Amino acid sequence: MENPSNLARVKNLLEKWDVRVFILVSLFIQAFLTLLAPFRKSSASTFLSFLIWLLYLSADAIGVFVIGLISSNEGDTPHTIELLVFWTPFLLLHLGGPDTITALALEDNELWNRHALQLATQVSITVYVFFQSFRENRLWIPAVLMFVEGLIKYFERTCALFFASTDSYRDSLVAEPEPGPNYARLMEEYNSAKGAYIPTDFEGKDGRLEGGARSDERDGLVENDQNQSAADDGSDPTGVANSDLKLTLDETNVKEAHRFYEMFKALLADGFLSLKDRKVSRDFFISVPVKDAFRIIEIELNLIYDVFYTKLFLLQRKRAFARVFCFIFVIASLLIFSIKDKSKYKTVDIVITFVLLLGAIALDICAALMFLLSDWWIIIISFDGKMKSYFQWIMVVFLRWSRRARQPCRRRWSECISKYNLLKRCFRTPPSFFNFQCIFSIKRIRDILLGFLYVERHKVDKELVNFVITELKNKAELATDIEVAKEVCSSRGSLVLEDDYFLASDCISPWTVDVDYDESLLIWHLATDICYWTSTEDTTSEHRNISKALSDYMSYLLLRKQTLVSSVVGMADTRFEDTRADAKKFMNNKSIKISWLADPWWTVKRFICKKLCCRTMSETDDSPSVRVENKFFMNFSKKLLEVKADVQPIVAKGDKSKSVLFDACRLAKQLEMFGEKKWEICSKVWVELLCYAAVRCSPRSHIAQLSKGGELITLVWLFMAHLGLGERFLQNQGFGWTKLIIQK
Repeated sequence: MENPSNLARVKNLLEKWDVRVFILVSLFIQAFLTLLAPFRKSSASTFLSFLIWLLYLSADAIGVFVIGLISSNEGDTPHTIELLVFWTPFLLLHLGGPDTITALALEDNELWNRHALQLATQVSITVYVFFQSFRENRLWIPAVLMFVEGLIKYFERTCALFFASTDSYRDSLVAEPEPGPNYARLMEEYNSAKGAYIPTDFEGKDGRLEGGARSDERDGLVENDQNQSAADDGSDPTGVANSDLKLTLDETNVKEAHRFYEMFKALLADGFLSLKDRKVSRDFFISVPVKDAFRIIEIELNLIYDVFYTKLFLLQRKRAFARVFCFIFVIASLLIFSIKDKSKYKTVDIVITFVLLLGAIALDICAALMFLLSDWWIIIISFDGKMKSYFQWIMVVFLRWSRRARQPCRRRWSECISKYNLLKRCFRTPPSFFNFQCIFSIKRIRDILLGFLYVERHKVDKELVNFVITELKNKAELATDIEVAKEVCSSRGSLVLEDDYFLASDCISPWTVDVDYDESLLIWHLATDICYWTSTEDTTSEHRNISKALSDYMSYLLLRKQTLVSSVVGMADTRFEDTRADAKKFMNNKSIKISWLADPWWTVKRFICKKLCCRTMSETDDSPSVRVENKFFMNFSKKLLEVKADVQPIVAKGDKSKSVLFDACRLAKQLEMFGEKKWEICSKVWVELLCYAAVRCSPRSHIAQLSKGGELITLVWLFMAHLGLGERFLQNQGFGWTKLIIQK
């Protein structure tokens, strides 16, 4: 039995140190979040996501817990209570969180009202704690200063969550009501002139309206309208600063990205875009090189991330002055505390107080430096307004200084794509511990373990990105009007076959347009694998590698990222499981016989040879599992092609099974007839399948991926929108205002 005196000693120790330990832990959590949070938009690391998740949830819990401890603390000396009261505003400051993260997931923005209630509650408790010792508190001045800073920071976080919530963001896009001219008075004047036989006519903004506005003149005014609207906003529409400062290429791309973000904000709220904006954006992105176009899309997605997940977009123009006052307040608090008589305080409490003050200063300086190095500082520089003219020389100096520290070619998303192969999932048996029903029966745990075993992440090839962007630009050049654009977006391979490979259309269309999307994707995925493993052409073929990469990536999206592509999932899981069972039955339940520990051990030996023994293994050497898998897949594909699949599987087997194995076999045989051209056909079909899924994902599902490193399909979705390839454009575009012309 435990000694009561020991339990009492432990209890006293906890009561003495709990506030001190937890408040320092809260400070360190803020420091780690400040430094780590920016990396989550450019990294898909599971460990980093878990670490940020743990820190984010712990920050609020610890802050609320410590404020509660201080408010109920009655056993300390009056001088100790003075310091505890002084520490309370720091916890309010920590609850405000760093600028680099306000929402862990997109759904957190919808909980802004909960944070607003917590703000009111914690502020009330802080005020209560403060007034309890107000009369005898010699540190009330620095405490009030820190309270104001904490209140501002916490209020900023709540505002950021509110502005990023769905309803608030959508409301911010609503334009001012426009009743138009007085129709009754206009008709009165028109009928009076007409009765007096005076020639009259209505003239629109684009010319006289005789059965409709003239489209050629209307198009000609698009650019003028854009320039006029930009002038009204106080910005430079041409992308060139009005000052003498010459921007670098990367800074110009940032300005362009912000311009198109402002133009296409309605898209993020699932709203409609104007044909005027479509034309401006489409003409721009068709004309710029592939590399610059893709870079602008990356930067724009970073801006979208900042709006929905951080406070950075709040620190613009007049809002930044609040931060200046906050920094002054914490400096003043440090100076006041330094000159106070501290002889009656405990040494450890004095040290903790200085750590909190210096930590607050360090976090403010770090936040300021991050803001100066961010894209938003370039956007502020490019804003041509009165505020800029007053501080232009200072801002330019900071911009020139930040160029030395800014990395123009820094990674703006994970630049990786995940691959999930059906054949590997069929024939690579999971480890024996998967047989434990208590683990494998829980879907969340099962999905995590299966993803760890079968999902591979690879750095995206530049050739693949360039090919996809080039294909999209070629399609955009054809989509001169909305109807053609809709046809392009609804194509699932048919457009490629009809336009470029007309002879192949009749042979291949039964597996593209005549079946559901999920069935078509699985058929093409298996057919691509069969052709890949039986191909005798050059294995370094660009189209061959692109087809394989896109095939595995689309399989990953359909089977492992169903929340992202939920509108096109269909019966994908059922078809996958039936196909998996059919493939195993076809191979007589044979599987790949190799341990899952073979690859880690091979990696260790490779490291030893390279680092310790000063020997290098060939870069082309594959891991043991890859060699065994490749051999097995080649045998499987060759054996499958030997089947004489003259009759449709649904006719021979019925429709109870949803397997697509032999449909893929029939498609692979048709593709083999085109020789080396089959890889060009496959790669272009996969681009259309990717585009079809991209435009049918909801904007919120795309935005949700930005906090996880981003996905290639999200970049494709935004680029398609800027090229005018989408369905969210107004078809009946108005011509603005009209006026009645009465001839004299």
